[in-house]
Amino acid sequence: ARGIRAWTENEIPHEITTNVGTARQHVRLLLAHFLSVEGQLAPDEPYTVLEIGGGLGRFVRNVFHALDALPTYAGRQPTESLEDLARFSRRLRYVFSDMSARSLAEAAGSPDLEPLVSAGRVVPALFDVRTPEQLVFLDGAPVLAPGERLSAVIANYVVCTTPVRIVQRRSSLPSPDGAAKRGRSKKATWFEAWVETAVEAHDDSVIGDGVAQEILGDPTRKDLMPDLLASIELRPIGKSGTADGFSALHEALLERLLSPWGTATVAYPTSFVDAVLALGSTMVPGGLFAVSDLGRGEEKELSGEQLPAPQHYGNTLNHVINFGIFDALATETSSGAIRTRGYLPSIFQAAWTHGRPLPARVKDTFQAHFIDSHEGHELLDLTEAANDASRNQAFHRSTRLFEKALALDPLSPRLHYLLGESCVHSGHYELARDILRRGYDLDERKRFDFDFLLGRVYASLREHDAALEWLHLSLSRELHPMTLTNIAEVHRLQNDFDGAIRYYNRALVIDPEYEHAKNRLDDLKETWWKERLAGIA
Repeated sequence: ARGIRAWTENEIPHEITTNVGTARQHVRLLLAHFLSVEGQLAPDEPYTVLEIGGGLGRFVRNVFHALDALPTYAGRQPTESLEDLARFSRRLRYVFSDMSARSLAEAAGSPDLEPLVSAGRVVPALFDVRTPEQLVFLDGAPVLAPGERLSAVIANYVVCTTPVRIVQRRSSLPSPDGAAKRGRSKKATWFEAWVETAVEAHDDSVIGDGVAQEILGDPTRKDLMPDLLASIELRPIGKSGTADGFSALHEALLERLLSPWGTATVAYPTSFVDAVLALGSTMVPGGLFAVSDLGRGEEKELSGEQLPAPQHYGNTLNHVINFGIFDALATETSSGAIRTRGYLPSIFQAAWTHGRPLPARVKDTFQAHFIDSHEGHELLDLTEAANDASRNQAFHRSTRLFEKALALDPLSPRLHYLLGESCVHSGHYELARDILRRGYDLDERKRFDFDFLLGRVYASLREHDAALEWLHLSLSRELHPMTLTNIAEVHRLQNDFDGAIRYYNRALVIDPEYEHAKNRLDDLKETWWKERLAGIA
């Protein structure tokens, strides 16, 4: 309901699943899958990818950013031939979807996506996992014409946001061989958590109409969910040894997932599993699913009676997903699967080919770029470490770290800006000039004030005319006292004291308490008088 503000105002975490490193991993996975199923596509049939829950659109933007850069990327693998990349790029049809018409329209019209949409490389569509048979354009027309098929589905930070059923299986004994069996266990009892939401009021004895009206009056307002309280109650479902109320596949999947642990509990994404089954029927044989989400990597974490607590992201309640679910789903649907494991990753990832064994090329690519290495994590870790070093004024270290980050995202204006700024602070002015000029050219939307930093760099290099030119460009972006003070400093270096005084005074008109301008102006006045007096003598 809040549109793309939920992402731009950082209510919903997305950087780990949308950055260029993560996008490049997915490009490589999609390329490997395309080469594995290319022979199944008709000569004029596109390789159609559906992204579920696209949100702000940064992931799809970075997918094409990474795809277009991969031919010249220093880390391109020998298996990623230029011919294969060109063929993949030509046949790729990317369906960017969201369940919110508002979010979809805002994202599709954003400066990042509008050129891709206009060029036909990205197709905006409405899709809700609760009604997976409906994949439509904003005008309601179906995206897939009769006979058209999907080739791959990507879901980043989606599964944890879908409706779940919290299920608990209680048994005194785990499955004898430690592996689940098909069918119902007669020794198990099943329970489901029922959630009740309530309004938190200052006076528990009186809840007037105004409280509810305040909460419901603006469903798009920020931080709506923290006003609600949730309580959970476990209730028996079905009879002993059965999970009645679930389909046969759901029941078999839950039995396979939970029975090895005796008593175990799971937040089970029923709607997403149903969507996988529905989408699988519209895909080429062995269609690819790729999931990245908030989760747990080890099935043993399902053991016990503790109920998984929901988490607030924006105006939604989300549940941590145990990725063992996807192993069980793959087994129950005769699919080949591979995924990340462990305890430390900030997200977990899985891929499977629906109804078919996992092609060796897909398996090897996932192993190399999602398990053995992870450019998305590395890019974020390097950038965060570099920012920490910069905040601690360890500028030589921050410069080295930003250089490493830029190698993973060589077309990023933001990283060029941060690296250039770090070079300025560490005194590497010629390097800063080259990096900032490249970043300025890459920053087509002019989101970063390269002008100001370049003005500082040229001043430090004693190229005063160039410094003034860049600083005045920065001043046209924003009338800021710091920029005016830097212009004054350049005039001072040129021995133009009248010009320097004029710009110091302009800075103090904007901010009379700006200490740097006050101190420099006082110092200049003293210097100016000394020189005048020396001239008289």
